[in-house]
Amino acid sequence: MKSVASPLFSQTLYYNDTYAGNTPRYNGNISAMSWSVSGENKTRGYNFTYDNLSRLTGAGYLENGNANDRFNTSYAYDKHGNMTLLSRRGNTGTTTYGLIDNLSMTYAGNQLVKTEDTGSSVTLSQSMDFKNNANLATEYLYDKNGNLIKDYNKSITEISYNVLNLPQTLKISSATNTYTYAADGRKLKTVLGGSKTTDYCGNVIYENGLLKRILVDGGYIENGTYYFYLTDHLGNNRVIASSSGSIVQSNHYYPFGMSFTEGSATSQQPYKYNGKELDTERGLNLYDYSARLMDPALGRFNTVDPKAEKTIRISPYVYCSDNPINKIDPDGRREWPVNKTYNGNGHRHKNNWHESRPRGRLHQGVDINHTGGGNTDQGAPIVATHNGTVTRVGHAGDGDGGGNRIKITSADGKVSTSYMHLDATSSGLKVGNEIKEGQQIGTMGRSGSNGQFDKDYKSHLHYEISVNGTNINPANGANHLVDPQQIIDSSTPTQQPEYDGGTLPEVTVVGQSPEAPQRPLPEISVPEIILKK
Repeated sequence: MKSVASPLFSQTLYYNDTYAGNTPRYNGNISAMSWSVSGENKTRGYNFTYDNLSRLTGAGYLENGNANDRFNTSYAYDKHGNMTLLSRRGNTGTTTYGLIDNLSMTYAGNQLVKTEDTGSSVTLSQSMDFKNNANLATEYLYDKNGNLIKDYNKSITEISYNVLNLPQTLKISSATNTYTYAADGRKLKTVLGGSKTTDYCGNVIYENGLLKRILVDGGYIENGTYYFYLTDHLGNNRVIASSSGSIVQSNHYYPFGMSFTEGSATSQQPYKYNGKELDTERGLNLYDYSARLMDPALGRFNTVDPKAEKTIRISPYVYCSDNPINKIDPDGRREWPVNKTYNGNGHRHKNNWHESRPRGRLHQGVDINHTGGGNTDQGAPIVATHNGTVTRVGHAGDGDGGGNRIKITSADGKVSTSYMHLDATSSGLKVGNEIKEGQQIGTMGRSGSNGQFDKDYKSHLHYEISVNGTNINPANGANHLVDPQQIIDSSTPTQQPEYDGGTLPEVTVVGQSPEAPQRPLPEISVPEIILKK
């Protein structure tokens, strides 16, 4: 993916091309980006620097292509990926700027035990900067499962958890929040300090017993009005627009998800970074990733990764291997080969493993896309589902029906995945490159034997998994995807895959494939200002 363009929000990503003094990257890392929002008289941007492990070490803020230190950040890490130093500049007042966070973190193993801040004190109510409210030898405490139970800097005196390691009660500043979940971990209800009750009934949200909003693909309905999300390459909600084309909320983000105080908002809708719900009550400032909560001021989760055994070399509290610029974590567990959402639409897969094809062939994978119709998800990021090495790169026009395609093979050679019909592979990616799980390797497209834009296809990803030289069903059922990294980490890889659960309705993505059922969506009239590209 290189760019997003609409009248209200636009973004450009730079990899190995030059922009505003960046250092071009040839390994798939994003070296710089720029973005603009309608009504602002500036184009904002960042230049990015990385260490040899592709961990983000700095983000230099830009305005109109020129260096401007107002929102600079820098980072340092220990050998496990735990952040040890964080420097962040931002608003110290409405029109003044300075060093708002200058953090040093102390750990016991991978558990954060103390954070010290020598940055400026910020009193702006909307600021999400770190609040240094404690000066103790131990400021964070954990239970035996590694779950955070006390955070004295946030005035959290107790957190209790259920059997899924999800918070049940949270005591903060003399108030108690309670949380209720379904058996599969879906959040059903929150009661915040006894003053605000939120019920989550599927995609319908109630507050204090009254209908608040209805979540739909690409936005929501509130008080009878449609609102639309305009997102960036990570699925971050950058602009919220009403059905009349008015901007009701704009968001600018630091790396790891903390918001600038310069965004605008007449709407208090809470779904922001990665499209996740942000809880700001009483200064909590945590994103709900379903399986875990993430603190954007510290750039880390506060409980252990439920699949920590897959990445034993990395701290189980780290967010996206310390590279939040081209990776996301959809649910606090692991990455899909596509992001959870794109252009506001959710990801889906079609169970067409071993469907018949011309000349007696069988379909050797499954097809994945983002619902919304047509080719609206062309350009969506494609990420690797396991660690390995690039063993094949093919291109549209070479006679292969897979079009632009990549194959990644594990270090022991036993597990490989193939990603086909790409719009493009990531800049500089070639055979022999080492790839990490969650690293972007290309963008979704519809390339094939008929060229870059094959008339036989709609935009989608054809995805294959091979174990010990034999292709297996990547879905192996209507509601499950295989986790290839877990197969790799197993001492005896077999063709019996581990599942990563999720409820994923089938959709039609390939022009010549039989129709599959799809949830009906209401017909709406979308203003031209939203659709215009």
